[in-house]
Amino acid sequence: MAGPKVKKSTIQYYVIVVICLFLMFFGGVIPPFASEITQLGMQILCIFVGMVILWSTVGGIVWPSILGVIALGLTDYTTVGAAITAAIGQSTLWQIMMCIVLASAIAQSGAGEVIARWALSRKFVKGHPYLFSFIYLMIFWLIAAVSNPLGMILLGWTVLEGVANVLKQDLAKPYFRCMSVFTVVVCSIGDLIIPFKTWLTALWNAFGEMMGSELSFVPYLIMVLAFGLLTELMMVIFIKVVKIDVSFLRDFDTAALAEGKTRMNGRQIAYLVAMLVSIIIGLSGYIMPEGSLLRNVSTTLTMAGVFSVAVALLAMFKGKDGKPLLDFKKTMAPGAYWGSFFIVAAAIPLASALISEGTGFPEWLTNVLTPIFESSSILGIYLVLMISTTLLTNVASNAGVGMMLLPLAMPIAEAAGASKFIAGICVIVSACLGLMTPGGSAAAALIYGNRDQLKVTVKDIAGYSAVFILFYFILGGIMYPVLDSFFK
Repeated sequence: MAGPKVKKSTIQYYVIVVICLFLMFFGGVIPPFASEITQLGMQILCIFVGMVILWSTVGGIVWPSILGVIALGLTDYTTVGAAITAAIGQSTLWQIMMCIVLASAIAQSGAGEVIARWALSRKFVKGHPYLFSFIYLMIFWLIAAVSNPLGMILLGWTVLEGVANVLKQDLAKPYFRCMSVFTVVVCSIGDLIIPFKTWLTALWNAFGEMMGSELSFVPYLIMVLAFGLLTELMMVIFIKVVKIDVSFLRDFDTAALAEGKTRMNGRQIAYLVAMLVSIIIGLSGYIMPEGSLLRNVSTTLTMAGVFSVAVALLAMFKGKDGKPLLDFKKTMAPGAYWGSFFIVAAAIPLASALISEGTGFPEWLTNVLTPIFESSSILGIYLVLMISTTLLTNVASNAGVGMMLLPLAMPIAEAAGASKFIAGICVIVSACLGLMTPGGSAAAALIYGNRDQLKVTVKDIAGYSAVFILFYFILGGIMYPVLDSFFK
């Protein structure tokens, strides 16, 4: 009798796993591809590549990260014990955990939904489909900044489905398919606004270390806010220009969205206040004058400490029902997003090892990119950075690509006459745009996994994401050179 058939997807899974594990633990036998690269450098590169492929393809985050740290410890670069210490001995991880607690509490409490329903049910939106679309995109962009973008994507889809149901429309209509993809885009770029949560914290902190001085957060914030607003405006203009049917929205009674809860309870208010106050105090170290109280508090506690105090206070104080305002165990259990935690833990020590003395990679990349940058204008330098980073982040993990390119691209761009500060921002923003393929980011994987429910096609996801990325290249080609002239 023939045995049970093994699914093709299962075979592919184990083929990828075996290949990547070979790279991670036996990649040292592969000869270097360039004269500048040492055998140790090749070994560390294979670990990094194997881990990024596993992150991007087989749906695993935690176990590839753990094995990546172990594999690094088995090289001549360090020991297993030292690699583990480097992975978990980071204040960045503590900061991420505290921020995740607040973001998860906001999402689980329904505070984000209350805000969205209230904002979208305003009378001035009624009868104006393009204004409704712009407000919808802007609301979820902003909420994603202080909450979890994946949770806001799911909430946005729920709102769209509710609109379709109220209007008795099919989700397969071009408008809803387009807006489903654009929801993913705005929530992803909303995550850029506050780079002190999830894997972006690792990039921001690494960015600061490489700058060798205190980062100026204000220009970054102004840039990403302007970028977000222009992106949402572009999306609405795109819907109008390509003549996607929105006629059914003109008669839509937005008050129907207010049938659910539009007022927040005490816990929801406490969570939002804690998040906003933490962000304000944390940013005071960057924007307040020297010697001011808020700046002193911020620099003394650091961003990690500010979020820690907020979580501790919420867990300490009790609500009217006698229960703590924040139940840490309950909040973390269902949606702790541990993937971000492990990505940062593994990516930081591996990225540091990859560009360390003795690997040859800084020398190799310098020799490859320097001629390109030297023969390019400032515009050309930023186009190369944007295009290369965006292409890579759509075929690999955004965290891995960002951590790999940031320390390599900044000094080379500076040597070619560009601003190291703006070059770093360019890499960080571009690394967040892994939206076209399932392996590009968690957000992209989410929409690919919900295609049937949303009635979107692969063509919709890739096509509408490509429209946004093309707009980013055009806008970045204007924005980065202008900013560069101010931050030499």
